[in-house]
Amino acid sequence: MTEKEKRDQRLFAALLVIIAVAPTQWGVKIAGIPLTPVDLVIGVAFAYWLLLAARRRAAAGMPPACLWAMVGTALISALNAHLGRTAPSTFSVSNDTRASLVNVTQLVEYLLVVYLLVWAALREQRQVRGAGFVLVAAAAVVVLVGVAHYLVRRAPEEAFHVQGTFSSRHVYGGFLAMALPVVFAIGLSLPERWPRLALLGLVVVGAATILSPGPLIGLVVALLLVAARTSGRALQGTLAGVLLFGAVMAVALPRNYEENIVWLAHPTYVDDTDEGKEKVKAQWMEWRAGAHMLQELPLLGVGPGNFQLTLGGAYSALGLEKPRKAMFGPDARVGRHMEPDMNSLYVVTAASTGLLGLAALAWALIHFGAAAAAAARRAADPAIRALAIGVWGGIIGFAVTSALNSLLVRGTGVELALFFGIAAVLRHHDWVADAGPNGQRRLHVI
Repeated sequence: MTEKEKRDQRLFAALLVIIAVAPTQWGVKIAGIPLTPVDLVIGVAFAYWLLLAARRRAAAGMPPACLWAMVGTALISALNAHLGRTAPSTFSVSNDTRASLVNVTQLVEYLLVVYLLVWAALREQRQVRGAGFVLVAAAAVVVLVGVAHYLVRRAPEEAFHVQGTFSSRHVYGGFLAMALPVVFAIGLSLPERWPRLALLGLVVVGAATILSPGPLIGLVVALLLVAARTSGRALQGTLAGVLLFGAVMAVALPRNYEENIVWLAHPTYVDDTDEGKEKVKAQWMEWRAGAHMLQELPLLGVGPGNFQLTLGGAYSALGLEKPRKAMFGPDARVGRHMEPDMNSLYVVTAASTGLLGLAALAWALIHFGAAAAAAARRAADPAIRALAIGVWGGIIGFAVTSALNSLLVRGTGVELALFFGIAAVLRHHDWVADAGPNGQRRLHVI
């Protein structure tokens, strides 16, 4: 093995570790800043890449303009909040410069650093296949933990704790809405019967552990679109499976039906602490407060990291009482209080970084979704095509779920960045059969 091949293998190994340890929110706080294991791995891998890039011994792919736009609008919004150049008339912005810098740094890590590492690490077809395999294996581990939670934590109030390797059932479900379309697409592409059934079974079991309506809707939409892009037969089978799953959920899975269907179908609750008045659930009230913040600061918002700090002022300006955050308990179950990660990513983004930040987010989702779709159309290799379709479906799952939940957080934020990077690699490179000493297909920029 040449020295260059050894360097490539080290970067590839680091990427596999990132993929494997990304799906979790567990970590520690250092100087008040939360860090997960994947943050540390990304830091070491990026330092190694910088060393190689400085010597021109590592591939460097410039992140596209949409990613720079997301980071740039967040940075300008943070600077605007710090200087106080634009102030709302009905409430005051509670600015935390440190929180804003942490949020911007997190975006740099997710959107720029991870993208660079994926671009540099995936140079051969076997490496792309390996990345897809580790994605599937990581999803399987997360689902197995979720199944254990689902089976052991049976009491109604323990639905909060069916969260896999995450600290929130909504982020757990959001991860599955992103990862299971990849598993599904690869499963549909396999010619062998039992491996195919195993992956499709993993998708069904994972879906059955989701106790959050946003991720379940996102997953269903993504699976249907992945099936439609795969074949007409796959679409018909998936439609039948979705209908059967819905029937089973209504008849035999009352907890799933209650947490997913009933919760979404009833946007109000009866407040027995206030003379039985019917009130709008806290999740939907936050949409109204976020819209008011956007109305007051439409272009740049209140600044990244300042949404929760300023939310109380927006509620007061509307003559409303801000609901408390509550991880568990009866108040969260009925909707009087909010669980973490139940706020819409689009509402939070628009209120935090304005319409400019929201447009940058939409641009990135559309750009990389289109890149993955284009890669799927031109891929000659069935495995590459399946991975491209799965990544496309995962981006769709993220986009749909984010209407009801905030997924640009630890655990799922890195996953989205990995999908962006893989979509770019598959789209902007070509496989040449005679390039490598062992006949291994390598990536060439087109």
